[in-house]
Amino acid sequence: DHPILVWSFFFGLVLASTWFVSKDIRKWDWKTVLSYIVGIAVAFYITVATPAETPSNLFFIFLCGAIAICAMILPGISGSFILVLLGKYFYIMEAVKTFNIPVMLVFICGAAIGITSFSRVLSFALRRFHDITISVLAGFMLGSLNKVWPWKETIETYTDSHGIVKPLVEANIMPNELVWEAVGLMILGYAIVYFLEKLSMKTAK
Repeated sequence: DHPILVWSFFFGLVLASTWFVSKDIRKWDWKTVLSYIVGIAVAFYITVATPAETPSNLFFIFLCGAIAICAMILPGISGSFILVLLGKYFYIMEAVKTFNIPVMLVFICGAAIGITSFSRVLSFALRRFHDITISVLAGFMLGSLNKVWPWKETIETYTDSHGIVKPLVEANIMPNELVWEAVGLMILGYAIVYFLEKLSMKTAK
């Protein structure tokens, strides 16, 4: 009911989180800068990509589960949004609604294998290539700000299972309403993350 205000709050949260994650980069050089830019570009592309028409065979459903769950442990990228881009969000939701056991089991297996495999890869990358990995993750977060920009214009809609029309494709526009309220909530979101980060640092000491 209040999308501009909610997105504004999240914008502040993500912006502050990006700053604190970036502070974990020990040394800035051409590798970390390039990794940061790549992370921004990939996340930005994901937020503006158009949902694709894709097959519905079980092998592809398995891949969708593996890819979507990996996105869930990366900052700035939504697993459900990845499913939308893969053209399988509504397909999976319909499978859950109709209790389509084969599709659900294949998707769950893909998610289980994806999360166990990718978490190991991410852990290895953080140990061996700490600064580059953090740079990419921070870039993901900064690039994702395009998705949580509060002011949007709906370009394409869809009707959910309850008959409610919802936005599917949106475009960002310049601030046109509730500007001061939105700015205030952005600051509040930033301040909450800042406070929690300082509190955790004090506790750690």
